[in-house]
Amino acid sequence: MKVLAVAGVSPLAPDFETADYGLAAGVSVMGEETAVADFLAAWDGPVTNRDASKLTRVAVTGVTALVRATAYNMEQNGILWPAEDVGPVLQNADIAHISNEVSFAPDCPYPNPIGDATFCSRDNTFALLEHLGTDVVELTGNHLNDYGAENLVRSLGM
Repeated sequence: MKVLAVAGVSPLAPDFETADYGLAAGVSVMGEETAVADFLAAWDGPVTNRDASKLTRVAVTGVTALVRATAYNMEQNGILWPAEDVGPVLQNADIAHISNEVSFAPDCPYPNPIGDATFCSRDNTFALLEHLGTDVVELTGNHLNDYGAENLVRSLGM
């Protein structure tokens, strides 16, 4: 089963209203009018299978590396530039998980959009992870030690 947004309305949204959702299915009780009225008056069960208090929205990114062309564009267009499209998804998640491929290094050079295969992220780009509301940073990338283990340890502190 998959939860689908229909016409911009998602059951995962905190302000979801069943009446606005195109895939909502009603359930009714049929029978003698007084029996139905008695049943409905006595019913103390749920009126929907959705309990907002039990929902947790988790957003998981693929590999993220604030290097090369991405980092260059961040320098040109603002550090928060990558968040223009993905920001609301990650910010509205209860848990935002980002797989970060590289460490932050104080001596990381200005990004070269075509660059080589040795990666680091400049400290100022860390503001993007903060802006996105990052809760979990996965550190399984194979470029985490490109600028030395000390920068990996330093990045953990950040």
